[in-house]
Amino acid sequence: MDYFKRRETMLNYSKLDHSGSFHQSNKAAVLASYVVVLKIAQQKKPHSIGETLVMPCTKEIVRIMLGEQHAKKLDTQPLSDNTVQRRIADMSTDIKDQVVSEIKTAPLGTFALQLDETTDDSAAKTLPSDLKEVLDDTVKMVNFVKSSALNSRLFRLLCSDLDSVHETLLYAR
Repeated sequence: MDYFKRRETMLNYSKLDHSGSFHQSNKAAVLASYVVVLKIAQQKKPHSIGETLVMPCTKEIVRIMLGEQHAKKLDTQPLSDNTVQRRIADMSTDIKDQVVSEIKTAPLGTFALQLDETTDDSAAKTLPSDLKEVLDDTVKMVNFVKSSALNSRLFRLLCSDLDSVHETLLYAR
């Protein structure tokens, strides 16, 4: 929802007339478009479904329930496959920016990342190669620390000296 609030703020700055009527309808149309695009992305449907199914069905519902005049307002609603793709990319970029911002503003030592590697071979093949290398290195390090009691005690002392919340590791593989 932060994304939609930021989009609303951006649209408020792009006001074209003094009456605000065009601005209000344009703002609502863009917000509605982003909401529909989010639903399309969440359902993992083809981008063209907005133009070929969602919009025609929406127009029919509005025409039947509210009349032709309101249905014509939907003609300005952008839901082509290129628009859907662009809006998904916008939302993706915004999410990435939010995560990076949260990581940068987090106090030192309060950030953790958890990765679970599945035992299903077909799922493991889809793991990106860079991530697979990092995960393999991490597993080697964890197993080295857990391989002896001395290593485990030294690791616990290191974590304690760094005021870490966690002081033990789980076995990997």
